Amino acid sequence: MYGGAEESNNGIQRGEPTDVPEERKALVASLCDEVKQDKERWGPAFKRMRADMKFVRHQLAGETDEDERAKANIIQRHVKQRVASLYAKNPTFIAKRRRTLDFTIWDGKKATLEKAAMELQGAMQTGMPPSPETVALMQDVQQGIQKRAMLDRVGKTLEVLLDYVIDEQPVPFKSQCKQLVRRSVTCSVGYVKLAFQRQLTKRPDIEASLKDITDRLANVERLTADAADNKIEPNSAEVERLRLTRDNLQRELDVVVREGLVFDFPSPLRVIPDRDCMMLAPGFPGCRRVTEEFLLTCDQIMETYGVDVGEIYTGYKELANGAVQKSNQDSKKALVYEIYDRKDGLLYVVCEGYPDFLVEPSPPPLPYLETFFPFLPLVFNAMEEENEVYPESDVRLLRPLQREINRKYEAVRQHRIANRPLYVAKEGTFEEDDAKAIAKADAHDVVQVKGLTENQDVNKAVQSLDKVGVDPNLYETGTDIALMQLIVGAQEANLGGTGGDSATESSIAENSRLTTVASEIDDLDDFLSILARLSGQVLLREMSEEIVRQVCGPGAVWPTLTNQQIAEELYLEIQAGSSGRPNKERDLANFERVAPTMVQIPGINPEWFAKYLIQLLDNTIDWEEAVTAGLPAIVSMNRMTQPGTGDPATDPNAQGVQGGENQPNDDTSTGGPQAALPAPDTAQPNVMA
Repeated sequence: MYGGAEESNNGIQRGEPTDVPEERKALVASLCDEVKQDKERWGPAFKRMRADMKFVRHQLAGETDEDERAKANIIQRHVKQRVASLYAKNPTFIAKRRRTLDFTIWDGKKATLEKAAMELQGAMQTGMPPSPETVALMQDVQQGIQKRAMLDRVGKTLEVLLDYVIDEQPVPFKSQCKQLVRRSVTCSVGYVKLAFQRQLTKRPDIEASLKDITDRLANVERLTADAADNKIEPNSAEVERLRLTRDNLQRELDVVVREGLVFDFPSPLRVIPDRDCMMLAPGFPGCRRVTEEFLLTCDQIMETYGVDVGEIYTGYKELANGAVQKSNQDSKKALVYEIYDRKDGLLYVVCEGYPDFLVEPSPPPLPYLETFFPFLPLVFNAMEEENEVYPESDVRLLRPLQREINRKYEAVRQHRIANRPLYVAKEGTFEEDDAKAIAKADAHDVVQVKGLTENQDVNKAVQSLDKVGVDPNLYETGTDIALMQLIVGAQEANLGGTGGDSATESSIAENSRLTTVASEIDDLDDFLSILARLSGQVLLREMSEEIVRQVCGPGAVWPTLTNQQIAEELYLEIQAGSSGRPNKERDLANFERVAPTMVQIPGINPEWFAKYLIQLLDNTIDWEEAVTAGLPAIVSMNRMTQPGTGDPATDPNAQGVQGGENQPNDDTSTGGPQAALPAPDTAQPNVMA
């Protein structure tokens, strides 16, 4: 940064920089103007997001917490149900060797390799040297197999490392991903931001930082600089805070300083694509820049960027709906923009109203990402519309019907209130106190009145008023709920009840819903696969072999690759396993039916067979611990340990290879049907929960 401003003993820039070149000031001002135009371009979409977020909870005009108007919040139920359906559990990251042609001589045929092995064996027996072609072939096979084994170990190491990264996030990854899905359903888009935290790295998104001492040190630096520059009164609370923080740091024997991959989940209102964006997709097609907006206090700017902007900035305050507006109050904050410019290949950090950069422009922290931008958008309701990249969210699609349902419930409520019993009497029949006593009487009360004459019939003096009854057809909501189901791909049972549909109709509706959910789960899995691939690129580039061995164990294999090799994934491909399987029962049913045929096919690998079955049951089980090569089947081992009876007619060990299988088996059952498929001898439909 340019000079002109005073620098404290802690390296914090104070005051207004005076010798900033005019062209530099012009660039800062131009960048701020560009971001303002981008925000104005997508202003209607951001306004719609704020309205949708508010509508999930507050659906009535002027609604307060004490509001007694009728409201049936079906949208909130839909959001919760959709999040539970889409993100059921954390994904299983799979890093496997990319298919390549690793042999230059060997044609990959088993017969060729067996022929070369027999020639080598014969040469060893006769003492004659093998042919050069055979030696070259075996060397080629050995090198290719070693390379494949090494890459398999690298993939296994990367899987373990990715699992560790997920577990070490400051906020549980599952909770944040559920929030991401909730944002996509509510706001039409959600974002994940990739970052790599180095030792003592200061970040504006504090909640995404790994839990270590960095934030406390930044706070101490800021307080110390303020005290040295007489920014703090001698007897103020800040002086005591500084003393207590320093004493606490000195008492700590083990200071935690960490580095690693972190996932930030910024608000969709704070990520601003440029106005030429063509699609909300990884890489942001058509975008030159993507900006992340931060609303920070002067102290936060000082702690993060080491610059004291003083009063040289445009003040803003945050409104209740999340929007910001200019403010001159003492509690005002500053807007800081981190601008990722793909064309320039630089990260610009500017503060609106401040004439210089907060950080000297440089390549972004992860410049080698194939997407360049560290933001990954998740969108479910994507559509094709000219000049509009933000689709309508589920909340926006259901909004009119939700309001109509609320109106009907409030109307029937008011109708019922209006239909309460009402009694009419001729004016002067009762005294004023008598009328009040009758109106306020409790059950079984005896009301004494003065207005009635002796032997006067009270039923004739007071008569009930007939009113219009409540017609249910005027307030039926079945049509509205049916439309909601069609719009978002749900069925009535998912929204909290059934309307007397048959089991067949419910099953058909559920299968239709599962098709929609499966499509969105596929989108989510593709998103997580891209996230896993980019995370693998970051880890391969940034993590040292020493740290990897500490995390993954001494058997970890960690290669040294160039940025080009990492970006092009010449050796590994990474994908995320399913985050939620709505059709797991169907897959199990298919496996149950095809397994008897597969076990009779020559050449089927038993280890692969067991691995697939175990992962199908639960992909969190380590199949390597369950399967040991070379061991016989459990049934065979049990038979081997059975004691002999001495009688060939009853001793399984004396009955040949079939053993106990020769004896009659009275069990003729075929097993029960799976949840997704009916039994062969019944047409009873299945209702999936």
